[in-house]
Amino acid sequence: MPPTIWRDRAGAEIDDRHDQDGLENERRLWGAVLLQALLDASRPTKPRETSEIRVIRSQALSLFSCSVGVTADHFDDMCHLAGFDPFKFRAQAWAVIRSGNPIIRKRLSSILSGEEVSANN
Repeated sequence: MPPTIWRDRAGAEIDDRHDQDGLENERRLWGAVLLQALLDASRPTKPRETSEIRVIRSQALSLFSCSVGVTADHFDDMCHLAGFDPFKFRAQAWAVIRSGNPIIRKRLSSILSGEEVSANN
């Protein structure tokens, strides 16, 4: 069977002979980027936090809140590269952010660090 060839946004040809392990690693990388942004956006505010933490939180929140423009396009691209549906991921991200649930943040952090996550954690 001949390879399937398609073009990315920049017009470069891509075929399905691409290393599948490399593709899976790329999905994991972009998934980790999105999960880190979710952790940053959902980080609780503290009275004496640094301006750097406030800026990081603000940037992460804008990633999830922008629906038009460059930031929204970047979010959509990151989701597609991670294998996520952007609309579903954004909705779930806002549910996490609004919940303020520290257990959810702990589980996300465990996923990013590669730790086992049990039902009791």
